[in-house]
Amino acid sequence: MPYGTPLVKKMRIAKFSEELINIMEDSQKKLNGGYGFYNENLLLSSFVEVGKWGDIKSIRIFCEDGFEPSGRWMRVDDGASYPIYVDVLSDRIQIVADADYIEWSDKCYFLSSLKMSVYHISIKNVSFKNISNLNCMFYDDKAVENIEFLDIIHLDNIKECRQMFLACHGLKTISMPDFRNLPSLDDASAMFRECQNLKSIDGLPVITDRCTMLECMFDDCESLTNLDLSGWDVSSVKSMAFMFCDCGKLSSLNLSGWNTSSMESADSVFRDCVELNTIDVEGWNTACLKNASHMFMGCSKLERLDLSRWNTRSLKSAKDMFALCMNMQEINLHGWMTSNINNMGYMFFGCENLKTLDISTFRTSAVSNMNSMFMNCESLKSVDVSHFSMGKCRYISSMFERCKSLTFIDVSGWKLRRDIDAYRCLNGCENLVFVDMSVFNGLRM
Repeated sequence: MPYGTPLVKKMRIAKFSEELINIMEDSQKKLNGGYGFYNENLLLSSFVEVGKWGDIKSIRIFCEDGFEPSGRWMRVDDGASYPIYVDVLSDRIQIVADADYIEWSDKCYFLSSLKMSVYHISIKNVSFKNISNLNCMFYDDKAVENIEFLDIIHLDNIKECRQMFLACHGLKTISMPDFRNLPSLDDASAMFRECQNLKSIDGLPVITDRCTMLECMFDDCESLTNLDLSGWDVSSVKSMAFMFCDCGKLSSLNLSGWNTSSMESADSVFRDCVELNTIDVEGWNTACLKNASHMFMGCSKLERLDLSRWNTRSLKSAKDMFALCMNMQEINLHGWMTSNINNMGYMFFGCENLKTLDISTFRTSAVSNMNSMFMNCESLKSVDVSHFSMGKCRYISSMFERCKSLTFIDVSGWKLRRDIDAYRCLNGCENLVFVDMSVFNGLRM
């Protein structure tokens, strides 16, 4: 009988996937007896009928009631009511339904449980009518290179795609055009995280005002060169932490027009986007923003940022916010209200080309950490910190270390705690002509 001949009107993959998981669990116990799905390398390798095959690098799994294999087809289910067969010469897994739509199981993660060296996965004619999440569907499948979804229906109930492709290290392309419209999607956290070789996504879901979580969505997608984020409504998103972190080949992101009025965390959102040379975030609504730690850290090609329109009244942490922006020449923070910030450690660390910085509106009464705040700002010629309130600050170690171009710092009004850590605060400021050192009396410098 030729492959693909429809023998049933409808196959229920729910039962299939549950049985497959049970089979795999049982087979691990039988491994020494010649049965089982796993060898030491977690590769499909041995069955009752054929014994040891060694490491199978490419397979097809096919489920169809009544199908009788011949030649290269081997039954591997050990008595499941829906037989499962393996085609050892194919280069792909196919979940198919030639006659009618498969109803997918709520245990959609079963594919990630296979742990097989399969390079292509194709899923077609599938209905997701009865499930609400696709979490961890392909989690940790390090071998797969291409995944495609064809003719997928009933996606209206999908609320979560958390970690759907997480740690698919070999994945290069995803084709999922039917997924662009997911009207109920609430959480896409870490959806493509650690897909380090992923180059293109056809059918990226368009985020709507139902979505609240996007953190780590593209984290460590270091091969992506562009993203189509047109039409996104992020007005309800609370966390974008690590969203584009380590997207090392993205040179631009069009985020203009984004309504970020609900965003509370932008921690590391653009961290180590080393090729990013332009980004339009000037008009972002940051009224709810509390955490901007590491936000632009390592964006070594960014030269200018104008954040003067940002509302920073809720901001609590700016730790490492602009650290290692080595080509940054201008950061406009004029008008910033910082009375609730408690951590400014490493805030401008390593901004080697920054020559001037207006932080005249900064209020530091709540800040406890200013460690290395301006460290390695080698081109910085002046910075006014005379108005800083230092009553709660416990750490100013290396605060101005290696600010080689600074000639004057007015700290005469500072009132420092006696237990403050000021070690190496002015170390390497080789052109500093005048500073009132009396404020440091009794402190280890």
